[in-house]
Amino acid sequence: MWRRSDIDENQRYRLALIQHESRAREFVLQNESMELVSAKNILYTEIVPNELLIKGNLEAISKSVFLINGGRFYVDPHNIWITEIEMEAWLNDDEPEIMPWLNGLAPRFAEK
Repeated sequence: MWRRSDIDENQRYRLALIQHESRAREFVLQNESMELVSAKNILYTEIVPNELLIKGNLEAISKSVFLINGGRFYVDPHNIWITEIEMEAWLNDDEPEIMPWLNGLAPRFAEK
């Protein structure tokens, strides 16, 4: 995760939501001028207000910032991101073995 000192108030940023082959999901801070890589395992947010980035409150960011594809994302208590499609399927859990996980990989959730 980024640090408050990483935020230059004269710059604008978005977040890259990355899913690794290990199933780990992370948020990566990106300056708006950085090229967006087209990959099946990366989603990008619209520009995030710097005040939200400085606070580092991922839940607040997820509630107020859309993905560039127009979708939403959610954050669990351990800061693991979940796409809107994944969340809808999870809440309507009729067939848990047929979940539409990004790239067919369930996130690596925290142990209970």
